[in-house]
Amino acid sequence: GTNEFGKEAVVVGDTVVALTGADSIIPQNGYVISGHGDAKKWISANLRVGTKITLDAKNMKISSYTTIESYRYLARAKINEVERITKSVQGYTYDQKTVQACLKRAKYYLLKSDGDNQEGLVYAVAAIDMAQHAMNYAMPYLEKELKGVWLRPTEKNKTEIENTLNDLQKTGINAVFVETYYHGKTIYPSAVMKKYGFSPQNPQFRGFDPLAHWVREGRKRDIDTHVWFENFYIGN
Repeated sequence: GTNEFGKEAVVVGDTVVALTGADSIIPQNGYVISGHGDAKKWISANLRVGTKITLDAKNMKISSYTTIESYRYLARAKINEVERITKSVQGYTYDQKTVQACLKRAKYYLLKSDGDNQEGLVYAVAAIDMAQHAMNYAMPYLEKELKGVWLRPTEKNKTEIENTLNDLQKTGINAVFVETYYHGKTIYPSAVMKKYGFSPQNPQFRGFDPLAHWVREGRKRDIDTHVWFENFYIGN
């Protein structure tokens, strides 16, 4: 297998059934495509769950093709995975109503995807997206459990911050750890930095206080904002 810098595709029969990072288990009725560098780029660009593979072992050549059926395969796989998860988490708290609504919609889109035309492809992609939504909401959680994300902010204005918080709220996130100091600059206007002769604020955020807006808008969505920064780096 490859290491953490490579990428692998697990193939059963002639179909990619999983994309992984490293050390994939070789299936009894299949094989693993493993790649670094340009080979990794090829895997990322050409293979997805459901892609069909033709293997010419004699000439060491791999060919791939993705059809509407490949998208249907991925949609079915995601739907089956959600149903497996919901059976395994019985007794735990999760958004059962939303999961079932998303699953119902995903199955409907999958049925509508019948046919090898553009409309069929649109419905197949919609089925994948809706099944993924169901999977997001199927993850069990404890009441008042911290569900947070770390992020280095790239939002340049208040609207972009609010849009990000809306997206986080939809996935059930209730805490965000905002990196407030990096590359020697703060994201907020700092009187302390100015006092000691440093840049008072990262120039990409100049003109407003993004940290204050993260805190204020987060509270409106029941999302706690935490200040995050590194006090020193260790690298190689």
